[in-house]
Amino acid sequence: MDIADLQRNIKRLLKELGWSQKELARKIYAVRNDIDDEDEIERFEESLKKQLKRTTTDPELLQSYLNIIFRQPQFINQKTVMHEYIESGALPGGVSGQLRQISFSLTEELLEEEQKEFLAEE
Repeated sequence: MDIADLQRNIKRLLKELGWSQKELARKIYAVRNDIDDEDEIERFEESLKKQLKRTTTDPELLQSYLNIIFRQPQFINQKTVMHEYIESGALPGGVSGQLRQISFSLTEELLEEEQKEFLAEE
């Protein structure tokens, strides 16, 4: 998965969970550090904001952020279905590509259905 896809997926998950980038930064900081230093947390908040925009951010770093999101209780307990495939790195590349394609097709179908339902309500 390329950098832009990882960044887009993180931002989409933030929206789904109702989290700000600062809130995500604090959760990541808490997972990675034993000591809460407010100055360091604030620096990390700014760093994360830049990492979610830069085209040069390390994809492994972004993937680690996704993995932290996936382990958060709010994500695990979420009642909605994530209809877009997000690569976790657990599957071989070929399988992952096929799942991404299937997910894209399903997402398109869901969006078309939602649009039809919306127009029928008007």
